[in-house]
Amino acid sequence: MNRIIFIFFILGIYCHISFAENGALNLISEMPKEISILNLESLEVQQAIQLYNSKQYDSSLAILQKIKNDSNILDAFNYLSGLNYYKLQNYDIAERYLSEVTKIFNAKELANTYYHIGLCQYHKENYEQAVNSFELSLDTSNDPSLDKKSEIMIEKILQIQNQIEKDKIKWTLGFGIGFQSDSNVLNVKETDKSLRGQVLNWSAFATYKLYSDKDSLFEPMLYYSDLITFDQSFKDDNDLKKSDATQIILSTPFKIKYNLFTSKSSLNFGYYLLPNENNQKNLAISLIFFRQDVYAPIHKDLESVIKFIIGRDQSQLTYSDATDNQNSIKFELGGGLIYQIPQKLNHSVSSNIGYIINNAEGDNAKYNKYYFDLDYSMPTFIDAQSTFKIEHSVAQYFKSTSGRKEEVTNFGYNLSKDLNQRLSLSFFINQTYCYSTVESNKYDETVFGIQLLSVVKF
Repeated sequence: MNRIIFIFFILGIYCHISFAENGALNLISEMPKEISILNLESLEVQQAIQLYNSKQYDSSLAILQKIKNDSNILDAFNYLSGLNYYKLQNYDIAERYLSEVTKIFNAKELANTYYHIGLCQYHKENYEQAVNSFELSLDTSNDPSLDKKSEIMIEKILQIQNQIEKDKIKWTLGFGIGFQSDSNVLNVKETDKSLRGQVLNWSAFATYKLYSDKDSLFEPMLYYSDLITFDQSFKDDNDLKKSDATQIILSTPFKIKYNLFTSKSSLNFGYYLLPNENNQKNLAISLIFFRQDVYAPIHKDLESVIKFIIGRDQSQLTYSDATDNQNSIKFELGGGLIYQIPQKLNHSVSSNIGYIINNAEGDNAKYNKYYFDLDYSMPTFIDAQSTFKIEHSVAQYFKSTSGRKEEVTNFGYNLSKDLNQRLSLSFFINQTYCYSTVESNKYDETVFGIQLLSVVKF
């Protein structure tokens, strides 16, 4: 009988030991791999691990304080203290404890320790040190999943550093000058008089970054452009100069990201000046409009955009007939897709479709218009970028006395190349066909030209 009792006693001890070992293994499985460097024979260490796994970080630290003077399990104390303080977002203390672990020369697996040190440094915005820690994690790791996390963090930090450098730039100044040959400067039906013109143009713009962070940007812009038109022999022609518009536009764009969505809003003011009979520029049209764009990803290579515009055009021109008054309130609603072709680097396709209501005061100026455009952009020879474009629109002047309807189709090609960090050069050609139910409004036009743009940032 005593022998049987003794056997059961031995079995009980064995089961208790097995249960304790299995319990410790279960705890280990939830901890990082280098937990193997710790002394798991300590009951306090096992309790600290269990509390850590239960997200009771303060309680885990309280248990660890009981063993802080035990040199045999100092490694466990430093390592677990570091992880607990990291979870409590006390990154300075967490980094200090974890750094003590890296001084253990007999510890073979320190990848997760370096990874958590990198996370602490990342949250403290010590980005250079964080990259170094993540690289040390990669050097000491045998865990592909941990390697992937380190690589993601390094890429994230590089993006942040690039954004920080961009945020230092406040001013962007640009100046452009170009020449174009236009077969129909006035966009009217051909007459006995030649409508071909040689056009010099220049433009300038300035933007100032008033506010920016990782999710938003407020950068007002002022834009100016002007034209000088000559006849085909580069001589002055007062009729052709009627199209020499001066444009001044002030825009206040604000961009912000909401999770996967990007919103771009802007309030815009514009002024168009045209020459009078004495070739002096006078204000012809002033306008104000609000524009809202929302971008949303559909797939990793496909993005959608919705556009809404509302504004008012105020004409300064005089009319002999009130039905020609161009003062109007204008609405526009459109949408489109942007597709980055995954099989071809830097190849993209974009399309837009939209509808415009121009509610002018004069019946002859009222119209509804729908439009469609399609672009294809691709890299080409000499490291340049080519863009092919087709546009089509139909405008119905539903209250005009002539019952006017116009269809306009445009084919365009643009070739652009960056000459250096500041200069870019582009060549373009456009062919336009306009069909109108009013015979005098029918026309076609061919324009080709070259443009040089200089941009300075500081």
